[in-house]
Amino acid sequence: MSTDSFGDAMAKAEAVKETKETAGIRKQTKKDGDLSVIDNIKIVELSLAEKAERAEKAVKMKKQVEEAARKFVAIQATIHDLNALATKGPLSSESKGNLSSSKTSIKQIRMVVAETGCLDHFEKSVFLESIRRAETNADNVSDFMVKAIDAGHYRKVSGDEGRKLSKRGPTWSKGTLRYRGQFYLPCFDKDKSSYQMALEAELGKLIRRTVSAEKKVTEARLEEIRKVPTEELLGIKRRKPGCYPIYFPAFTSGDGRVKKSAGAVVVCIKTNIQGPKKNPYPVLVIEIVEGVGRCEWLNEHVGQRINYSWYDKQTIPSTVHNEVVEKVSPFAGYIMRKLYQSVGRALKAQRMARETAK
Repeated sequence: MSTDSFGDAMAKAEAVKETKETAGIRKQTKKDGDLSVIDNIKIVELSLAEKAERAEKAVKMKKQVEEAARKFVAIQATIHDLNALATKGPLSSESKGNLSSSKTSIKQIRMVVAETGCLDHFEKSVFLESIRRAETNADNVSDFMVKAIDAGHYRKVSGDEGRKLSKRGPTWSKGTLRYRGQFYLPCFDKDKSSYQMALEAELGKLIRRTVSAEKKVTEARLEEIRKVPTEELLGIKRRKPGCYPIYFPAFTSGDGRVKKSAGAVVVCIKTNIQGPKKNPYPVLVIEIVEGVGRCEWLNEHVGQRINYSWYDKQTIPSTVHNEVVEKVSPFAGYIMRKLYQSVGRALKAQRMARETAK
């Protein structure tokens, strides 16, 4: 918040409620249209010295409230850590004392701030500080974005608007955020408050930190899967139960630009018991275990399965119930096609190795 807006907030907090006298004046004016009551209104003018003094007081109060917010969030983190320890075993007398004093401090800070009339600025400062201190993970990004949306500072974009934004790129309005393909637009294009601008900046930093951390994890996992020998995929062709990590390299254009980033999928071949309880029968299935990189979207379908026979024939039989087809349709075709292509490459590599060995 700027000093001016903070000063306005303080002025509002200090405003005196309407008295019976002012209520009577309003009633009299409305009754006979007499404007002479205006003569009794006094104009309060501030000297340059008084303006400077009040501005200095507002700046000082602003700093104090923001420092209180930082302490508040730090103490909250301590309480969270101590409560987490309590779930693992009894707390020591020292930890119990720390927990008790921390809870008392939290109440004390909020009470003191409320007495100054600066609770709104304090709450906003607490939110900004919480974002700054947040761990870099998807859950935190989602949590803070939901809170920003609920508070009327952002809105979630979907449908045609989201598809247009995906193509617009450099011309996004200032404050536009994107995380895992989801766009978020600020609810204000013009006349943004200093808090709105600060919120946009901190949320943007959190998303960039999270994306950077996720990228490192993804790259490490992709490299791990890339090193798995291709010939192991032949187990899929042999109907051999087990987990199979499959790596898909990045696609680059002639000028070296990456069209599609690298990705990987891990599937597991296992026997699943199907049919009625009185007459069950074993069915070989392919289960989704993990999606990485450009295949990350498959994580939404982890644990779901397709029959091995579908993969073998590269089609879903017409006898399969519509409900089942509808359930697997988002991923079944992709999995069947990619496994078929990967096994094909493994067979080709095997043939080339044999020919080279001759």
